[in-house]
Amino acid sequence: LYLGHPLINGDGLTFNTGAAGYVLSYATLRKVVIHFAQITSVYESCRPPNPNAPGAKFIAGNPGLLLAGCLKNLDASPMDTREGNGAHVFHAFGPARLFTGNVDQWYKNKHKQLTKENLPSAVMGKEAPPNPEKLERGGQCCAANTVSFHYVEGAECRALWELRRRILEAAKKVPELQEIDRWVMELWPRGRAEMGGYAHAPPKTKDFFFKEGDLVVNAFFFDFIARYTGAFVSLWLHL
Repeated sequence: LYLGHPLINGDGLTFNTGAAGYVLSYATLRKVVIHFAQITSVYESCRPPNPNAPGAKFIAGNPGLLLAGCLKNLDASPMDTREGNGAHVFHAFGPARLFTGNVDQWYKNKHKQLTKENLPSAVMGKEAPPNPEKLERGGQCCAANTVSFHYVEGAECRALWELRRRILEAAKKVPELQEIDRWVMELWPRGRAEMGGYAHAPPKTKDFFFKEGDLVVNAFFFDFIARYTGAFVSLWLHL
């Protein structure tokens, strides 16, 4: 198994982005130990790259692509890990950017050529959701059983943890939307120094609209965050 968030490069190689993290089975890891970066490997794509070859510098800085090429020969290619509604489980950005859909263009481009033909379902006997090239936003961006977020720095981790604590504490009495909005504004880091270079602030009403009505967007974002209580341990892995 080789599970994560699949992308596809210009050469048609499907790979899991290292930013989101990925999962390798024990059987796959045993093959990797035998073949990956071994000059004696029977698979050319698993051997160390020629430092004088075209693109060698790029490959040296992106070992995940080299590993993906090797894994393809080891019969371990990326699979569609999305939930049935198209929500991803592994994420290469933080919650706020995924929620608004404001992710980098390169990331969008590397989804465009994904198809059901080159991305089988990770669930045996179950057909993968349609449109693997499509990136959902709002509450549909991320699966309830999300494994990881990326670009979540210390201050944002602490804000997420405190939001989770307040959710659990308020379980017997659902807070008013205005209170939820105040929580988000109180806790969320502000400015590049606190948020980090790749994180964004939570969306505001003027920036994002919902079919559900005119409720404060931060409240929707808070509800969105509330579903991922199981993801907070993973957040610390991607600082």
